[in-house]
Amino acid sequence: MRLNRLRSSAVAVAAAALLVGASVGIACFAIEEGILASQRSSRLHDVRDALRQARVLLSDRQQDAAGAAAALAASPRVQHAFAARDAAALAAIARTHPAVSFALWNGRALGHPPAGGLGSSVAVYSGGALAGRVVVAAQPDGALLTRARKSDPAVHLAFVVGADVLAVSPPTPGVSAQQLLRGKVHDELDLAGGGAPARIVGYRDRPTIPLEPLWATLLGLAAVAVSFRFFDRRERRRRAEPPPNTVRDAVALVGETLAATHNPGALLPVILRAAVEATHAVGGAVSSGGRTVVERGHLGGEGVPLEVALDVPQGPPAKLTLYPPARGFDADARDAAAWIAAQAVIALENARLHGLVQRQAVTDELTGLANRRRFLAQLELEVTRSRRSGSPLGLVLADLDDFKRVNDTYGHEVGDAALRRFADILRDNVRDVDLPVRLGGEEFAVLLPDTDLPGAAQLAERVRHALEEAAVDVPRGHVNLTASFGVSCFPAAAAANELLADADRRLYEAKRRGKNRVVAPTRPGPPAGRPVDV
Repeated sequence: MRLNRLRSSAVAVAAAALLVGASVGIACFAIEEGILASQRSSRLHDVRDALRQARVLLSDRQQDAAGAAAALAASPRVQHAFAARDAAALAAIARTHPAVSFALWNGRALGHPPAGGLGSSVAVYSGGALAGRVVVAAQPDGALLTRARKSDPAVHLAFVVGADVLAVSPPTPGVSAQQLLRGKVHDELDLAGGGAPARIVGYRDRPTIPLEPLWATLLGLAAVAVSFRFFDRRERRRRAEPPPNTVRDAVALVGETLAATHNPGALLPVILRAAVEATHAVGGAVSSGGRTVVERGHLGGEGVPLEVALDVPQGPPAKLTLYPPARGFDADARDAAAWIAAQAVIALENARLHGLVQRQAVTDELTGLANRRRFLAQLELEVTRSRRSGSPLGLVLADLDDFKRVNDTYGHEVGDAALRRFADILRDNVRDVDLPVRLGGEEFAVLLPDTDLPGAAQLAERVRHALEEAAVDVPRGHVNLTASFGVSCFPAAAAANELLADADRRLYEAKRRGKNRVVAPTRPGPPAGRPVDV
């Protein structure tokens, strides 16, 4: 009898020991997973912060490269070399400028083209025809990556093109991208370029924790921790796991569309389609600012619609609204909608940033007008359109008179204010279809589609008079400004390849005749006639 009781007690003790051991083991596993998941999330957040900083720095570098390319393309030495087709002179320039390369008239390239196609290109014209291009590299290097990770040195960054690591911070020589990321918490920033896929990769070591010191403490908490941690971990794991195949396919569709376009107008229909299909909704809509932007399927029904915010940073408030099927939305459908919305916000933010970089590349920072790069590209397009449609194309060049004297007398702040004032006058006097431009320094231009020679001359005279009536404040009073204008028109006054040169000759003539005047051809038809004041 006693032996039976001892046996029963031993079994009970063994069962209790197994239960406590299992509880402690499960608790340790659950707590380890919870701590590691929290640390992985925190480290991934640090990595993404560094990638965002790298994106900002790269945007600044691309803008600087655009300015450097425009300045080099406008230099007399480069202009002369392209006009003379002197490849040796261009090669000499490329040797002294490591970030500069040249696309020649025969398709060859000199210098060191930018890795991954990340650079700014400016066309160079000779005799009104395209002679080649100046390319300034703007790819990330070790210095840029080091600046991007300055706020968190534990994050490592690498610039990768294809399978090649071209720059890494801190330096890790002789390793591949696969070796860098092995066993790491990582994310990457895709870069828009030509050639092999280019990207910036950020990574940190995976977190680890020692479990031995926790065992003694967990013995007393095992019973409570087992049940709580088990169910809580299951729920968080269910929410963190990738969604079912239908949702994966929907998210992949959004990703593929993002890779093909940076146009939010093209992204929104794909996002809506993915959400409707993944949640089995009968219809849906995306709205912004109280206005429906895109819709699909049947809008309405008896059930309560599912609304998910699309909070794009620095963008207008938007939301995704899905209308339920007859059985309503279950938990999986709601998780799928939230998952797709998160991917959509990333896609829309990338599209917004891409548009911002594109605008910065073709906009003059001081005046907000289009820059020389945008002007030359638009001039090509408008000449082609004018040839095809038979409509005239007017061009006005303007140069502020005695601008150096204004700078030397009152300082560069007043000079900058004068440039901005003239830019405002141009904007106030042109149509929406016209393109006012700051070509550089105190030189401006206005491209006038569907405008004949008299119309272009009238516009120039109107701007000249408005500037003459305006004034710029200085410390003790104000200073009046004037400008000289040269006018030309295709095809009435100049051939397509002579339009810019003809307007420039008129501008020079206006300066020679005493400034503060408009000079246009006296009669239509190339070759241009004798200039005359308007």
